[in-house]
Amino acid sequence: MFQRKGMQMKAVAVALMVAWSGAALAAGAEAPMSVNGIVDALTPAQQTTISNARPKPGVERGLNLANGTNNSAAAGPSSQMRKLDFKVEFEFNSATLLPSATEVLDLLGQALTTSDLKGYRFRIGGHTDAVGSPTYNKQLSARRANAVKEYLSSRFGISPGRLETAGYGSEMPLDPRNPKDGKNRRVEIANLGH
Repeated sequence: MFQRKGMQMKAVAVALMVAWSGAALAAGAEAPMSVNGIVDALTPAQQTTISNARPKPGVERGLNLANGTNNSAAAGPSSQMRKLDFKVEFEFNSATLLPSATEVLDLLGQALTTSDLKGYRFRIGGHTDAVGSPTYNKQLSARRANAVKEYLSSRFGISPGRLETAGYGSEMPLDPRNPKDGKNRRVEIANLGH
């Protein structure tokens, strides 16, 4: 009885910490960037239920550390995948990575090669701001996602088969009220499962 009660309290405490961190990030706080933090954010959570209800098969909890919401356009299990946004800098109007991008991508590469994440596939999604035409932005974001995939594959030996790419252009801004803001330019990594 006490052990079960303790587990319930722990589950509630974890849920509160996740909710607080999501609220802090939504308010603009920076997430601590570390290999362990990335692994934790991208590892599918074990469903913890306090009631007798069972989770639906194939559905994972979702968490977007950039703004505490799920930005996926798809519905169903894929819309609840674990994902994380990164500020990856490129040369202006280009898919060429700036040197500052390698620090972030090196942490991501190290995380993706850990035993916790090694068996998973991921989608690298490129996002732009709304400056420029929608067609051009979609093409640019796809080229940038491919540049990240190429970097991770060549530097960390991650099989290209584990990484798929998508270019979203300006379709899913972090800040819909300011679509031209630079914070909308980002790379998202989403865990697609095994």
